[in-house]
Amino acid sequence: MNLDKILQYVPLSHGEHGVDSVIHRVINKNDVLHEAYCNPPGASWSQIVIKDSLSNKYYSWDQIPRVPECAKRPDSIIQYNDGKDIYLLAIESKQKSSDSYKDMAKTLKNFFFGSGSYAGLFKRPAWHYSLDKGKSWTFINNEQHRYWINDKSQKIILYTGFTYAFNPEYYNDLNTFGKDKSYRELNSLLDESHVDFVLGMGWYGRKHNPFVMHTYSDQLSKTKFGMALKVGFVPLEI
Repeated sequence: MNLDKILQYVPLSHGEHGVDSVIHRVINKNDVLHEAYCNPPGASWSQIVIKDSLSNKYYSWDQIPRVPECAKRPDSIIQYNDGKDIYLLAIESKQKSSDSYKDMAKTLKNFFFGSGSYAGLFKRPAWHYSLDKGKSWTFINNEQHRYWINDKSQKIILYTGFTYAFNPEYYNDLNTFGKDKSYRELNSLLDESHVDFVLGMGWYGRKHNPFVMHTYSDQLSKTKFGMALKVGFVPLEI
């Protein structure tokens, strides 16, 4: 297969990995949103990087812990940078809407804060920091400094989210997409899973362009973080 044919290739299906990849691209084009972690193919499976808004340093957890059933490692972590506090959105991605489950918000939060004998990410040391958004890293020698995120002068505001591919996920004619039905599904998922953000994604046309619809909890919708997400993920209008 020559290069021209490779560049013209469009996958027949996208699914969970397609959703993760679009999120990855959108966040990296946004100035106020920082991608702390992503899980599309070829991405940063090996580290979580969170920005300290006070020092403007980026701290890396190089070894992501294995998690028991009480916790769920996110597929994406998005950070909003405004002011001194730390705003995070932990997202779980699935193939379809029916993969949602009742305790999703709780298990995502447990990944960070822990539960029972399981020590969450914030109870574990960050081993490196960067002053240039990850272009170069410095080892943290001071043990206390490795637990910087527990500094009481900063608040951690953690939101949770669920993203999935519509079924069907592809539409040759976008006018055949059931917008009202999908909005009802999004809001139902928001209530059932107790998360703050639900995004459904599909693809349309010859080039399989992505489109999204999303909904928010009252707590997230009214914040600057929520507004930044709405600007980044422009919803479908037909």
